[in-house]
Amino acid sequence: KDNAPGEWYVPFVKMVAAEGIVNGFGDGTFGPGKTVQRDAGCKMITLALGLDTDMEYSYSDVPEDAWFAEYAGTCEYYGFFDEDDDTSTFKPEKLMTRNEVAGAIYAGMGGE
Repeated sequence: KDNAPGEWYVPFVKMVAAEGIVNGFGDGTFGPGKTVQRDAGCKMITLALGLDTDMEYSYSDVPEDAWFAEYAGTCEYYGFFDEDDDTSTFKPEKLMTRNEVAGAIYAGMGGE
């Protein structure tokens, strides 16, 4: 309900929502102006690129029952956040920069 009609991003939001890549928030909003946290970014990139999920991971701050745990191993395997000084933790609530998003997409596509 917060996607303004006619905005450039609306068709893309509808497309990725239909694919299950994004869900938005429980109140029916998408938050198009919000910054993405690592947990959500990892999920979106993993699903958008069609990468395997439920891979093993060694992040010390990802409980097995966390909603994003099924994507954590993918992020670790592909090195989505390898530029971070501390790769032993996932830091799920850390906000992603555009650089991190681009790097994660590149890594997930097989880049080094």
